[in-house]
Amino acid sequence: MRLTTLDRLSADGAAVARAPDGRVVFVEGAAPEEDVEVEVLEQRKRHLRARLVSVIRPGPDRVTPRCRHFGRCGGCRLQHVDADAQARLKTEAALQTVRRVGRQSGLGTTVEVEPTWRGPAYGTRSRVRWLWMPGEGLGYRQPSSRQGWVAAECPVLEPALQAALTELGDLASSAAPPAARRPRGGWEVQAVTDGTGVAVKAPFEVPPPFRARTLEVQDRAGTRAVRPEGFSQNHRAGNDALLETLERWLPQVERAVELFAGSGNFTRVLERKAATVVAVESDRGAVARARRILSPSTEVRQHAAESVDRVLEGAELVLVDPPRTGLSEILSRRLAQISAPIVYVSCDPGTFARDLQRLGAGNHRLVRLRAFDLYPQTAHLELMAAFSPDAGA
Repeated sequence: MRLTTLDRLSADGAAVARAPDGRVVFVEGAAPEEDVEVEVLEQRKRHLRARLVSVIRPGPDRVTPRCRHFGRCGGCRLQHVDADAQARLKTEAALQTVRRVGRQSGLGTTVEVEPTWRGPAYGTRSRVRWLWMPGEGLGYRQPSSRQGWVAAECPVLEPALQAALTELGDLASSAAPPAARRPRGGWEVQAVTDGTGVAVKAPFEVPPPFRARTLEVQDRAGTRAVRPEGFSQNHRAGNDALLETLERWLPQVERAVELFAGSGNFTRVLERKAATVVAVESDRGAVARARRILSPSTEVRQHAAESVDRVLEGAELVLVDPPRTGLSEILSRRLAQISAPIVYVSCDPGTFARDLQRLGAGNHRLVRLRAFDLYPQTAHLELMAAFSPDAGA
């Protein structure tokens, strides 16, 4: 089938076109506004999924991928699209989702939309999970597959992680597999860097410089603690942009509550904005790391975010940073009823838009929004949103 792609990308990074019968076609590997030949892989009532066979006429945003492994790897999906265009197209897709699912028609008018932040397109990833293939080495999974391939290089990694991949790849190729049963999906090797040192958690013995440990990363908010097996923002310049925006948006209050606080990354900003801070996190390791870097006056509680009714009492500000699944229905409806501003940091525009609709069912209204391109070469986009309990009232 020959198609002409439209001037946008889908939420998962595919180019969008129309089939002769009017159905939407999502084309993996194509770029916007180009003539392409595709092979249809899946047919549904309202849409088709296809893969690129050849480019007949390149679009204005098509570029040559920097990585020689592009297309073989299931990580990067957009190296064939110009980095500036990636940020613009991903933002447009996210805002469209917010308008449609979140029922927001006032973006840019009653809702202030700040310019999207984006940094360098390569050499920025400070945290990584490699797939270990005994007898072969370290690498990544193939697209939409559990099968792996060995990677000699990965240009999205920070230089320290690239150097670790080179050194540990040789070691991993000769290391014997553990006696324990192979986990579903294969063995993973997790690594994180503070820009110089690298800490690694692996199912085989690694040299002392790479032994798993807590690294202390310095940024605009001070110190944050990261470990290879724990979550942390993996774009260090992007994390600084998140911290700067958060500090600019947050008012001075007496009492603030943070849900899904993790290891205290954003809590450090809250400490500057509130006389009293309560940070709630369910993961034991993250709680330990948060207590290590936060002020002794900050109360760090280890329990589920849903168990916060009493914690929210008297809160003058609430910050939430949920996982990709977003807020539970119970929690979002509980938050909709409080009389305090809410700042929501999201790593998934789809679940954010759903939660936005639930928060709007109470007395909260979206007043500010900003996107952050923390995952260049992928379809992922981070959002930060501010809600007011009395906006529009």
